Amino acid sequence: MARQRRDLAVEQLPVDEKPKAGVYVGLLFVSTGALVTGIIFLVMVLNRYGWALSSQ
Repeated sequence: MARQRRDLAVEQLPVDEKPKAGVYVGLLFVSTGALVTGIIFLVMVLNRYGWALSSQ
């Protein structure tokens, strides 16, 4: 019985249509923006103390 339900669900999927970007994709962009913003602020604070990248 469960196999029949799974087969019906697979048959109903459209082949040509791309999946829509959902809420979780939006949250990925928000979290990426938060990471970049945090890194920028961290560099700004570290620059107050004379921090610089070393080129070895």
